[in-house]
Parts: sequence; structure tokens; C-alpha cells
Amino acid sequence: MESEITINGEKYYSEEKYNKDLNEIKEVLNSLEKSTEKKKAKRFNDKDYIKLIKSMSKMFPIQSESVDEEWALKNEMNVIDPANVCMVIPKTEEAKRLLVIFKDFENDRPSPDLDLTPDYTFYPEKAPEEQIVINPQMAKFSQEYVRNILEILNVTDDAVTFTIKKDYPAIIENTHFKFIIAPRIQNEE
Repeated sequence: MESEITINGEKYYSEEKYNKDLNEIKEVLNSLEKSTEKKKAKRFNDKDYIKLIKSMSKMFPIQSESVDEEWALKNEMNVIDPANVCMVIPKTEEAKRLLVIFKDFENDRPSPDLDLTPDYTFYPEKAPEEQIVINPQMAKFSQEYVRNILEILNVTDDAVTFTIKKDYPAIIENTHFKFIIAPRIQNEE
């Protein structure tokens, strides 16, 4: 018989079942987040719109003065900085309208599907409450990029979520925007 673990009152007989249940919970939470996202997203006023364009242009060059708003609203999109360090994905129609002027249609790339599940170690031989240990996460990122991202997010929202995993791109997001920023990885010699 496989070793049994109990987490928050639920019995699990394998790491695989635990991960499956965890993924199902994440899917439900993501769908709830997306359904409430539209309700809580505030519209940009003219002053915020100008601030956002100025802040965004520090990282992303303006590609087009004309705005194809219809295309932006119908399609999934992202914008990548010239150094390929940072990508921004609009999460609302308002954000899409803003970002379309920064979109480089000639160098288009799909948005990555990042696996940011917690990094943990599974010890089946230990007592059930000690079998799963979450490993601490650390990563280094460019101060300039993080400062610019926070400046942009500060204009649009108060709540910002950071998701960080060792030597893995970080996700910094709020209601309107999702930024993916590459870490600085040091060579271990």
C-alpha cells in the first residue's frame, strides 16, 4: 500500500493525486478570478492614460500612432521589450486598447504558459504533517524593470500580485496587466 498523507483534513495516497487535486483547485480559482476581473477593472481616465503611455514607453517603443482597436479587442496579444527581458499581457479591454500602440506585429511571439506551481519536496517516510515541505524561492531581477513595472501598475491599481520561482520568470500583475520578467541567472563556476 502506498503511504498515506493528510493535508488540511484530506487524505492523499500519492503525490500524483495531491498534484491533480491542487491543479483542479487552481483552475477553479483562475476561472473565479477571470469572472470577477471584468467587474472590478476600473477605466482609465485621460490623465491615467497619458501616465501609462509615458511609463510604458520607458520599456516598450511605440510601434504605431494609429490604433487598430477592433483588432486589439478581438485577439489575444502581448508586447515584448526590445531586450526580450519583459513581456506584458493585457488582461482587460482597457489594457488592450492601450497596449496596441506598442505591439510589434513583425516580431510577434505567443504568450508563454508558465508552470509556477510551488517548489516542494515530498518525504513519504516522514509523519503525514511533515511529508510536504515548501522550498523557499529566490530570484534576482533587474531593478530598472521592476521599478518601471511597479510605476505602471501603480497608475492602474492598488493590489499587485508577485509570483516568483527560483531561476524562472516572475509574474507581476494586477487587474489590467500581467508582466512576465526574466530573472538574472548567475553562472555557477
